[in-house]
Parts: sequence; structure tokens; C-alpha cells
Amino acid sequence: MIELRDWISAKHFPDKPWLLLGKGPTFARRNEFDLTKYNTFALNHVVREVKVDIAHLIDIDVVETCGQTIFTNCDWLIMPRLPNVKFFPSEYFNLLDWLQIMPMLQKVESTARLVTYDFAHEKGDDPWTVEAKYFSSEAAVGILGRMGVRKIYTLGIDGGTKYSKSFEDLASTTLLTSGQPSFDLQFDQLQKLCQQFDVEIEPLIVLEKAALGAEIASQPSAEIDTGKRPVYKEGMKLEEEFPTLDKARSFVDTQFEIEKRQLASEPISLAEKIQLLEEDLRRYRARLQETYNLLTKVSKDLVISSERITWSRNEIKEYRLANSKLSDDIHKMVQSGTWKLGRALTKPVDLLGKNVGKHD
Repeated sequence: MIELRDWISAKHFPDKPWLLLGKGPTFARRNEFDLTKYNTFALNHVVREVKVDIAHLIDIDVVETCGQTIFTNCDWLIMPRLPNVKFFPSEYFNLLDWLQIMPMLQKVESTARLVTYDFAHEKGDDPWTVEAKYFSSEAAVGILGRMGVRKIYTLGIDGGTKYSKSFEDLASTTLLTSGQPSFDLQFDQLQKLCQQFDVEIEPLIVLEKAALGAEIASQPSAEIDTGKRPVYKEGMKLEEEFPTLDKARSFVDTQFEIEKRQLASEPISLAEKIQLLEEDLRRYRARLQETYNLLTKVSKDLVISSERITWSRNEIKEYRLANSKLSDDIHKMVQSGTWKLGRALTKPVDLLGKNVGKHD
């Protein structure tokens, strides 16, 4: 694997504008443009539909879903060092681990086309840790910004809640499954990244309400979302900002059980199997943590008991020493001349008392 910073310093692309391709509704109109005039950067499943210069995947599931097109449709594959599994961070499997069990990744790596980087959901101190708070478009802009790109054209980065018709087969499995209410959340984050890297973003197609009729006519499923972007304020609680947050929270608790019930009758992907394994590991880790906490408490009690036993032993030792000293003192007193004289002087008195008792 090639580190992102090393790849950026060594790789040089043609002097063409960059086009970022997403799965939004406007992706269906890609044939209106000559994509060969752009350096192309595809997000997730887009690589299965068009040949691009760079394919960027955050979720390992996409590798299995896209199959051979991962190898044939991109010149470079960029992935985080710890890929997500079904939209949730993987805690145990890193990219090196996935390489051992995914032939397609091995194939890309064998041709020295796999690039990796450190990924985070929040901005950190390391300038080479790529962040994405909501969606992978944020990571893509962060990577392009680090490459020195100053203008990015987009197609299929539309916001709303719909995919392009090309990806309608994924709607039930990947569309906002992470629990976010809308793709609109990405725009504020993209604006911050534009300011950070001095980048300008320009959509090739701007979805205006006036053009809505034509878009709906070209896509009978009415994929264009005309709703206004929700307004989010600083300090809002997560539940207020994301109405579907409970869905995301319950997903972890329910999804694995659902998949286990379906395991006997439906095929399950490798990524899903790993996800089940990771969930089991999380549960065992939680149990181990509970056991550890209990052992910690017991250990503290044992320490206290040990200290009390030590105190008791010391007290018993002191008592024995005092008792021994008292015995020695009594023995010495009995053996002393004063003691013998005293006993001799008290004997006549004892006898007198006995004689008086007889006369009475």
C-alpha cells in the first residue's frame, strides 16, 4: 500500500479540471458531458458505472458489491486504513487484514494502485488525517485539497434524500442507512473544507426549481428532492439535529440479529460476516470489561481484607509479646528474695486465722 502523502508527492495528473462524481440524481445526466476532459474522482459505487482516474471507498462492503470493476474501472483506489463496515467504524480489521481475505483488494495491491490514509470523523491535529463528519464527499474534497486542487466540479453531489436511477438497486441497503436525515448535511462541511484548502466547488448541474419538471421527466421515479435544507444551529442536541439518530443507534442492536436469522436462507457477504464477528467481539469485550470491573472491586476488597489481617496479626504479635513479658516478670518476682520473705511473714497470720476459726 502507498501512503497518501507519499502518493501525492510522487503522482502528477494531467493539467485538466477535476470532477467529483457521486450517486446523486444528476449523475444520470453524465452523458451530457465529455468526462475525458476531466480528471475524475468517484465516490463509492460510482466506479461500477464509469471508468475514473480515482475511486475512493470508505466502506469495505463496496469492494464486494462492485467486484471486478474495482480493478478495471479505476487507475487508483484510495481507502482509509480502517475502513467502515456497513457505515460503522471497524474496530478490529484494518486494510492489511482485509487484504488477506479479499482477492479483489489483493489484485489492486499487486499492481501498486492501492493508496491509504488515516481517517477520522472529527478534525484532529495531524494534517494528514482526513476527516469526514457525515459523508465520503467530505473526505474526497479533503484529499483533493491536499493534492493542491483549487477548483472541483461535481456531478451527483446533490443533497436531498435520493440516489440516481443508476443506483436504485442500492436504495434499500445503503441509502442514508447510517441514520443521517439528508445528504444536505455535507454542504456545510464542504464549505469549511473549501475555506481550509482554498478550494472552489462548482456543480456541473445546479438543481433549480425551474428545471425540476425536466429532471422529473428524465427520471420517472422523481428522484429530485425539492425540500429545503434543514437549518442546524450551534448547541442543538443530537436528537434535535438528527431526527433519525435513534434509527442509527438501534441499527447496531438489531441489524446483526436480523442478519443471523437470514443467514440460513440468504447469502451473506464477507464484510457482513466480519461485521457479525466484530459485533460478537464487541459483546465479549463488554463482558470482559464487566468482569474486569468486578475483579477490580474484588481486588480492592482483598487488599482491604489483607490490610486488616495484617493489622490483626500485628496486634496478636504485640499481645503475645506483652503476655510473654508479663510471664517473665511474674517468674522473676516469684524467684526473687523479696517474694520469699513476704510469703514467710504471711504464713503465721494464715495459721492464726485458721486457729481462730477452730475455737469458734
